[in-house]
Parts: sequence; C-alpha cells; structure tokens
Amino acid sequence: MLQVIIDNRYFLAGWMEEGRVFYYAWKGFAPPQEMKSLLEQVLTHLQKSKCSLMLQDLRHAQAVGMEMQEWIISYWLPRAVEVGIQKIAILAPVSIFAKIAIEQIKGKSPVSNVVLESQIFEQEESALQWLYTNQLVTTK
Repeated sequence: MLQVIIDNRYFLAGWMEEGRVFYYAWKGFAPPQEMKSLLEQVLTHLQKSKCSLMLQDLRHAQAVGMEMQEWIISYWLPRAVEVGIQKIAILAPVSIFAKIAIEQIKGKSPVSNVVLESQIFEQEESALQWLYTNQLVTTK
C-alpha cells in the first residue's frame, strides 16, 4: 500500500512498506523544470526520513534530454546519496528512448556502485525483493 505524499499530472510519490521504501513514478512526459522541482521535493522527503531504499517506477516515463540527464548525473544522484539513499530499484520504461536515457545516466553516474547500488527490473515484486537483499542499514 502506498502512502501518497505527491500526486499531480506528472508524478506520483510516497512511502511503501511502512515507510521503508520511497516510491515515485512518472506518469508520462514532464517538462524539465517540473521534473527538477519534483525531484527536489523527493530529496526533501528523503532527507527528513533517513530512508536508504528507493523504487523508481519509470514504466510510463518518457526520454529526457541531455541537459536533464546531466543534471540528474551531476547534481541529483550525488545529493540523493548525501541524504542516505543506498539502493535504487528501477522499473524499466516501456519507451525504448527512455530505456536508452536510463542506461546513459547509469553509465555516466559519478556515484560508485559501492556507495549507490541500482538495478533495472521488469516486475515490482522482484525490485522490492532486491531492495531488501543485503540491505546495509536499517531504515525507519
């Protein structure tokens, strides 16, 4: 069950698993400024909670431009690690262009796999199972 904290035309976010996993989903295309604003809100919630696990549902996400990819790589991911994220499970986008963007972001990330683990999944159940495997820190 999802405890919703953000729900608008672009984005759905909240807590799963009794607050142990932060979940967010893109509902389709979002303009870059809206994406940045929503991802900033995610960081604020993560910082308050000290949560280390995240499930990104990108099944309905659209491809993002190079400028947005660079912002995620150089700005957002390092800050997510700073506030405590250790593992991100990603539900694979349907769009081939979005899949390519995700792979590019993963490949260029300055955050090492030792600090931040991430993996792409087709099914939510296997994503959650992976999040709980070898969890380094206890959350909430």
